[in-house]
Amino acid sequence: AYSSVASTWAEAREMCHQAHLTLAEPLDPFAVADYLFTVTGHRNYWLGGRGDGSKFRWSSGEIIPSNWAPWRTGNPGNKVGTKHCLRLAPEYRTSPLMSTTCSTQLYPLCQ
Repeated sequence: AYSSVASTWAEAREMCHQAHLTLAEPLDPFAVADYLFTVTGHRNYWLGGRGDGSKFRWSSGEIIPSNWAPWRTGNPGNKVGTKHCLRLAPEYRTSPLMSTTCSTQLYPLCQ
């Protein structure tokens, strides 16, 4: 499920929670990006992952490998000690994952 209301990562997580869902943790970000690009175009979404500069983790606690194929070139690439959240950018269908400042206004993608 996705929303038409842009929000910070924390607000997006709360929106999903209120709907008894969580921010999405897709097994196949390529397929999700391809579908969302077809449906919503260039809209970017929050996923259920955050990083502290050394590691990115899904909200479930599982580590997201920094060499995972869906990462966009130069990502995750956040500085140690800074919080970044996981963004799905469907217009980059061959590498749709990016690390982004958590206060950025994007759209929640819930599951």
